[in-house]
This record gives sequence, structure tokens and C-alpha cells, in this order.
Amino acid sequence: EASVVDIKLMQCDSCKRSFAPKVYAKHFDSNGQPKCAGILDKKRGVFNSAKARIKNNSNLNNDEQMQSLQINKKVTKELSKKLQGKASKKRSKKRW
Repeated sequence: EASVVDIKLMQCDSCKRSFAPKVYAKHFDSNGQPKCAGILDKKRGVFNSAKARIKNNSNLNNDEQMQSLQINKKVTKELSKKLQGKASKKRSKKRW
């Protein structure tokens, strides 16, 4: 016979997430405001995996890391321009 714990979940009015009562109490700061209130307004940036790899590479010193980051930024910018050019060419083709 499996035991089932019946917990009534409480929903946050700001983020609409549901929490167990103990966790729900932690979801609010000392002023009584939900911790999620300001987070939902911020847009998350695009993750750059190359940048993360370079920063976590212990074989590179700081100067080498900075140089690699600058090269990566330059290559990414050039690639982005190429892709935008291809996309605009595709849109401009007329098909009858």
C-alpha cells in the first residue's frame, strides 16, 4: 500500500506558480512582496556558449581570454551580417 501525502498548494498571484505552504512563505521577502515580482519584467539575455567556454578555460591566462573573446565577438558579428544578407535576398526573390 503506497502512502500519498495530500498537500494543498498555494498559488502566487504574481507568477501563478504553486507552492507547498512552507515554500510559499519563503517566496515572499521581509516586506511581504513576492520575490518574483521584479524578475518577470526583466528580459533574459541570449546565452553565449563560446564566451562561457573561454572564461572557464583554465589553460588560458587573462590576456588570452580577452583576446579570444574579442575574436569571437568579431566573428559573431560578421556571421550575423552574412545571415541577415541571405535572409533579405530570400525575401526579395519573386516567384511567379
